[in-house]
Amino acid sequence: MRRLLRYLDPRAYAAFVRRAREQRPTWRLRRRVERRYHERYAALPADSRRVILCEGMWDNPNHFFRLGLALAASPEAARCRLIGVLRRPGARRERRTLESLGVREFVYLEEHRLHRAQFIEPARRLLRGTASHRDLLRLELPHGFPAYGYYDTVLKVARDPQPALASPLWLTVLAEVLRNLAIYDDLFGREQIVRVFSSHPWKSEFATLCWTAIHRAVPCYYLTGFCETTRIRFLETVDDFATPVEHLPLEQFLALPPSAQARLIAYGRGYLAERERGASSDINTRHAFRPEARELERSAARRALGVPDDRPLVAVYSQVWFDFPHTFGMQHFTDFLDWIRFTVAEVAGHTQLTWLLKPHPCDPWYGSLRLADVVGRLPSHVRLCDEATDSTTVQLASDAIVTVHGTIGIEAAARGLPVLCADRSYYSDWGFTHVAKSRDDYAALLASIHTLPAPTDEQRGRAMAFAALSLAPPPTGLLRTSCDTSGPMLYREILSRLDGDPAALRAETKAIEEWLGTRAPSYAAYYTTRWSQTR
Repeated sequence: MRRLLRYLDPRAYAAFVRRAREQRPTWRLRRRVERRYHERYAALPADSRRVILCEGMWDNPNHFFRLGLALAASPEAARCRLIGVLRRPGARRERRTLESLGVREFVYLEEHRLHRAQFIEPARRLLRGTASHRDLLRLELPHGFPAYGYYDTVLKVARDPQPALASPLWLTVLAEVLRNLAIYDDLFGREQIVRVFSSHPWKSEFATLCWTAIHRAVPCYYLTGFCETTRIRFLETVDDFATPVEHLPLEQFLALPPSAQARLIAYGRGYLAERERGASSDINTRHAFRPEARELERSAARRALGVPDDRPLVAVYSQVWFDFPHTFGMQHFTDFLDWIRFTVAEVAGHTQLTWLLKPHPCDPWYGSLRLADVVGRLPSHVRLCDEATDSTTVQLASDAIVTVHGTIGIEAAARGLPVLCADRSYYSDWGFTHVAKSRDDYAALLASIHTLPAPTDEQRGRAMAFAALSLAPPPTGLLRTSCDTSGPMLYREILSRLDGDPAALRAETKAIEEWLGTRAPSYAAYYTTRWSQTR
């Protein structure tokens, strides 16, 4: 009845009509893109026993574009059925787009015979006796699925850095995790799945899919766009799941010829300079670097930040509160809220230094908890800077940087600043940062951070090379795409490629097909490494 009254409310109806008018141009663009997809991707056989699983739960234009490229590049696609994974039958837009890519069958998580209600009691039993957030991270889930995948999903759903233990979400989300694992286990048991394409490896509906594929030894590919390039991560092992973003292990970099290493260092140096200039549509880069508000030398930067004296300045870079803190297997802290509270409590006693707390630049974009809400009143030697402060200005003023696993660790190390990482990151093994071994070790490193050695020239070069491999678009002529957060303009960009640049599409498809045959772990990093070895 309440829902019916809401629909009958004239204000609600007017708002619906207004939104429909505003979205009509986007709907038209989307339909045009779908017609192009239908023309490009022929219907695939419906009687094959072999299956490619296509996750379509993230309704983003770039995801479906990347999925189309990956399907076109898969040699077995013409001999497989395509099964789409959606949340519910009511996801009509996502279903229609998947159908335009050749998908003819669907699995719906929320209207499956294995329903969430069946898993409420098993979830309740698992939660019995949990008395802390740390206990939640110790839960033993089916098939060894890591409890942090469940924990971080609750944070994301709640948009809260640390939901209270009394929150009903702990029960309902756990029931969904158990349901998802059961659905995927049933699906992989019934169908001969030969490949999985997913838009994310995080949040339970995606993570449980990737985890099941790994444990069933089915090739799983995380399709994403990062820093304006298509990136594909091949998830083959549990270790891959713990580091699901594109990177290159240090030993592989060190095995390259010196000339290739030097070329990667030079390319990374140039790309980091490009980031600082703000020449990127990537949302994090756009918000972090603001050349129009930048100071260009150290003393001016310190004055702009209100640093009162010549004491060493340490900048603590915050993270997005609920954006999957355990992405890289964080162990020392339950979440980012636990980390920042611990950090602020520790630095309060280190008055020989000035500490600058820097909010994550996307906090206003996410529109939830702010760093100022968390830290409360601070002692005079601990300062909070404005959310819009330019990151280069902060680095120029600082003597050391603290992060958990942010890209600032790469940027600051390349600049020559000592960086302390509170926990594991995807660049830990490259050795250009100081990585805490435990919670107590982190506290000790904070106390002595002003004595930590700055990176050597070799370590700075490694940071630049790592930026080339994990952040920069491959310098090989592959497609550059606008950030996934760019909105409806992505449809225009996709139409432009489909209608006006068939050669580029063929080149990207061929590159993905070649890479798929290598079983190399990272698509863009693979081609950047190959480029570094050409003369």
